[in-house]
Amino acid sequence: MLDTVRANEMKACYIRPILYRGYDSLGVNPLSCPVDAAIMLWEWGAYLGKEALEEGTDVKISSWSRMAPQHAAGNGQERRQLRKLRADQDGGARRRLRRRQSRSTFPATSAKAAAKNIFIVRDGATLYAAARIVDLGGITRDSVMTLARDLGYTVSESVIPREALYIADEIFFVGTAAEVTPVRSVDKQQIGAGRRGPITQALQQAFFDVINGEVPDTHGWLTYVYADEAPASHRSRHRRGWSEGLRAES
Repeated sequence: MLDTVRANEMKACYIRPILYRGYDSLGVNPLSCPVDAAIMLWEWGAYLGKEALEEGTDVKISSWSRMAPQHAAGNGQERRQLRKLRADQDGGARRRLRRRQSRSTFPATSAKAAAKNIFIVRDGATLYAAARIVDLGGITRDSVMTLARDLGYTVSESVIPREALYIADEIFFVGTAAEVTPVRSVDKQQIGAGRRGPITQALQQAFFDVINGEVPDTHGWLTYVYADEAPASHRSRHRRGWSEGLRAES
């Protein structure tokens, strides 16, 4: 990934590495097929639009359910595409929240959005992160939880029932591309003030300050791609430089 960024002289980019079985034979046993890799990168601005970072985005609950872990094949990208297509066909809603059937007391729980994790804010100071279910762990998610605790907020990981979304003070998405994007409505029901809330704004600021190198990287999150652009305090220890895209996809 570092070599690809350097070869293309990118200053800010999105990086998507893909591992897949290459060519050898056709059949259901893949062991004779080599594991190949492809690394793609490109310039990518605000994923949901620059205005969404402040004004928020509109979302809907999806009728498409997540597959159970024992049914998983690939990374579920095809279901993300189905949700995205349906949202676009409905008009207005940029993304649809996933719903999965649960054996808990909540018949429908909010797992995540298409390629994004969900946070809700209640009572002005408590953040609830959707509990990690199978593939829901994400670097951006973990980073935002760390920053929230640094700022003195209480952070709890829990199953989030669908109805909790409608009464949240704030909701926001996090992800490699989405970064920290507020949600202003769910199923056409306004959330909070209908735009970015104060806690979302504080976490946005803290997040962008770190990844843009505006404040010291006290958690050791940044990887330097270009040595001449690294902070002086890091140049003796890191022969690399930093590019905005170096965060694994959630």
